[in-house]
Amino acid sequence: MAGINRLALVAAGAKCTFGGGTFYNKSPFNIDRLFETTPLEVDALGKLSERTKEVSLKASIEPDGRFNADLIAALWPYTNTLAGAPIPVPAGTPLADVDYPLVVHGGDGAKHTLLSAVLMKSPALTFSTQKTLVGAAEFAGILANAAEWNTTYARYKLETGAAFTDAGWTGPSLIKTQGYKLDWGTPGETFTPVTGFGGVRSQDGMTFESTVNLQPIEIDDLGIVQYRFVSLTASVKLKPVGPTFAQIDAALKLQGTGAGRGTDLAAAAHQLTITGADNVVYLTIPAAALKTEQDRFGAKELRNGEIVFEAIRTFDATEGHVGEQLALYTLAAA
Repeated sequence: MAGINRLALVAAGAKCTFGGGTFYNKSPFNIDRLFETTPLEVDALGKLSERTKEVSLKASIEPDGRFNADLIAALWPYTNTLAGAPIPVPAGTPLADVDYPLVVHGGDGAKHTLLSAVLMKSPALTFSTQKTLVGAAEFAGILANAAEWNTTYARYKLETGAAFTDAGWTGPSLIKTQGYKLDWGTPGETFTPVTGFGGVRSQDGMTFESTVNLQPIEIDDLGIVQYRFVSLTASVKLKPVGPTFAQIDAALKLQGTGAGRGTDLAAAAHQLTITGADNVVYLTIPAAALKTEQDRFGAKELRNGEIVFEAIRTFDATEGHVGEQLALYTLAAA
């Protein structure tokens, strides 16, 4: 038996690019490639074999934590996408039959490319002094535009010997860990917070999550060739420090004046912002409604448990634009 060539053992991180954004992986990740199949069964004989249905390409990648305008555009593109819009098409671009690749460039010089990548899940954001800002993004690879299954590079491409460089890396200063405060109330020349909800701190950070619903479009002999945008939801979770139980109870409107079965959460929605210690407003939700509250009882627990704000879709009311959909939320970077 021949020995092992140690130089053939590869272990390295990667630089990833997608939609104009570039990031390194914070933690190890996989590109999973596999067949989705349909079983071939006969009642008298049982399972005979499996027939190919789809080629599944998936990757869940946690970026290094840098946060800038390019990454915002790449990893949170669905904030104002209209229902039925074709994906992959980044927000704000004209409809076109184009592919947006996810390129994973390993430290060993090998370059792995999902030729037509779809962002299936935007990263959660954790606003904390102890955790980096950006969570994991989830991608899927589909058949490249105008490709057949037997096209040489139908979905995936591997190149070797590509020099590994990133002249754009400017150091860890772009990875934010800092204090944040939440404001919830009525915007204007002078911001008016809901009672108790001005400059709210958190016990262990604040988490923002957005979830996109995409519908696959299938062709019988090609499988999934596209996705269509269906809907987007977003929420903010935190264990608040600042508002009292009575103030949270009044804002939640579970009972009393304004409460009732069938009432619209939008009636009690207000603008929500999260601002960093650097005075940058990182997140703005034009209309957020308090949806969930938790009371905790324990000698080592603060009474205020987790509260959840749900983002509510808003529409333009200005002359000439009445009824136009507005962004569910906006993000900004320092």
